[in-house]
Amino acid sequence: MQRCQLPDPLQPGDRLCVIAPSGALRSSEHQALQEGIAHWQARGYEVIGHWDSQWGYLAGSDSQRRQQLQEVWQDPHCRGLLCARGGFGSTRLLESWQWPPSDPRDRKWLIGFSDITSLLWSLSQQQIAGVHGPVLTTLAAEPDWSRQRLFAWVEQHQLPELRGVGWGGGRDGGCCCQEI
Repeated sequence: MQRCQLPDPLQPGDRLCVIAPSGALRSSEHQALQEGIAHWQARGYEVIGHWDSQWGYLAGSDSQRRQQLQEVWQDPHCRGLLCARGGFGSTRLLESWQWPPSDPRDRKWLIGFSDITSLLWSLSQQQIAGVHGPVLTTLAAEPDWSRQRLFAWVEQHQLPELRGVGWGGGRDGGCCCQEI
């Protein structure tokens, strides 16, 4: 199997588009969303988008959310897709979904977690890497080191080494995992 290709590093001035492919934004999340956007803007990014639609508990009907995803994916000025929140509903977008073809030079970052994982997996089937990382409504609550890792990865393709003590209190618990 081919390795996933990384989109080009982001740079201040790049346009990032907010999408809401899952659950509708709750009234209690508006402040957190704005704080998440502010973190990207403070780094010099232009952040645009539409995230206030609602169709039941979802951020729009399946066709509306699918259309939003397709439009920003094909927008030549958009360099990354920032998911507003997770929740439930993005798997529904994958029914009858094909990522629109794109020139390898036009790969975009897709950043999110929780329900967004299905979209990240689908994108990986096109050999394009995304980031399983904070959605906008959780970004401001992340510890500084976590935000710095996110920005280091999308801006420089570099990840600082993780340090810490495992659940085994520092003892080798026979982990079969390999460091990548």
